[in-house]
Amino acid sequence: MIKSVSVHIVTYNSEEDIKECLKAVSMQSYPLQAVVVIDNQSKDHTKDKVKEVAHLFGSKLKFIPNVQNVGFAPGHNQAIALNDTDYVLVLNPDVTIGSDYVERLVAVMEHNQHIGSATGQLLRKANREMIDSTGIVMNSARRAFDRGAGEPSVLWSESGKVFGVSGAAAMYSRRMINDIALNGEFYDDSFFAYKEDVDVAWRAALLGWEAYYDARAIAYHERGWKEASRTSQTLFVRRLSY
Repeated sequence: MIKSVSVHIVTYNSEEDIKECLKAVSMQSYPLQAVVVIDNQSKDHTKDKVKEVAHLFGSKLKFIPNVQNVGFAPGHNQAIALNDTDYVLVLNPDVTIGSDYVERLVAVMEHNQHIGSATGQLLRKANREMIDSTGIVMNSARRAFDRGAGEPSVLWSESGKVFGVSGAAAMYSRRMINDIALNGEFYDDSFFAYKEDVDVAWRAALLGWEAYYDARAIAYHERGWKEASRTSQTLFVRRLSY
């Protein structure tokens, strides 16, 4: 029996990226049951851009406009509550996934029921031979990093287990979502938009779930950090990291 998959995207002033993101989703080799876009009160033309490609999905596409910016984590919890698919692909609007991304990750997770989360090889859009993330790694000081970030992709051709997966393009099983959720929240709402994927990885590992990196599943990430905004957000992100 084929497993059901939904793709969830939370947007916030994402007009530059969302069409490319959704076009890639529409070209997946694996059938999708639903595509959910939660918009956090964008001030640009995000909604119009979504409408321009809505015909690619028909009734499968749901666009939910929020009256305020609730953040990445609460937005995805909102999307998760809208359906009960076997698998959920959490996707950033600035990520473009390869046509077999969903198919490869579902196959890996179906093969090993202990795997609750999976990711592919995320490359930088600006340099498609450079790694953006191959998962999350935590060092001895309990600081979390995107594994392989900034390194040549040829160094990361081997698939295998990882501590966790980046929320930029993360496949989660519904079994794990239900198992690790606390008070109805999969992502901890208090993380707003940073490090929520690390918290999920930590809780999942404590409960015996495995995370997996499939080097053959390819995606490209714009990486939204801008130097101008990095300084103003540093203390906020540091607090969540801590």
